[in-house]
Formats: sequence, structure tokens, C-alpha cells
Amino acid sequence: MSFKRKQIKDVFTNLKKLKYYGIYFSGIKGKGEHKTWYDNSQLHIHCFFNEDEEYEGEYKRWHRNGQLWIHRFHISDKKYRGIYKEWDRYGELEKHEIYNDDGTIKEKIV
Repeated sequence: MSFKRKQIKDVFTNLKKLKYYGIYFSGIKGKGEHKTWYDNSQLHIHCFFNEDEEYEGEYKRWHRNGQLWIHRFHISDKKYRGIYKEWDRYGELEKHEIYNDDGTIKEKIV
């Protein structure tokens, strides 16, 4: 069974597993847009992967209570560009940094 077909089947037969492992909207594991959910149905992670199965582009992660936790932009798995922010579970900003296009840190605000 193809990965794409398995994901569709899991929507109807194993929603708990699908929430935990998430869904790749491209239908190809490790590529394109990906979302996972907590068991309470709150969105957990929304991110994008490149062809090398590394994070690329926008990455968002939420706390269990639905409060945004992390918002950043990836150049590759371990390098960021632009704005990087983190909040605690109550919505208080804990980290705010700005990165250059080459992944080096430009400014630490918080």
C-alpha cells in the first residue's frame, strides 16, 4: 500500500495514530507540508520539508493549550533566516531573534 493511500485510510481507521505521526499533504513521507496534532486535537506542529527531508521554510509549533510556542523560518534543518520567536504556554514572549539570509544571527531582541 502506498504511503499516500495509508494516510487516507488512517483518517477513517486510526485517527489517533494519524494525529501523532501527522500527515504529509504531498503524500510523500518527509517531503512538503506536514502537520501533527495533540491527542486533544490541538494543532501541534505545522512545517515544511525539502527534498532532503530537512526543515525548510516556515515552522510553527503550539503548546497543548493551543498557544503558539515557536515561529521561525528555516534555510535548512539547523539554520534559520528572518524572525525567530518563542513564547511560553501563557503567551509571554521568551525569545525573539533576527537571522541573516545566510543563517547567522543578526540581532537578539529578547
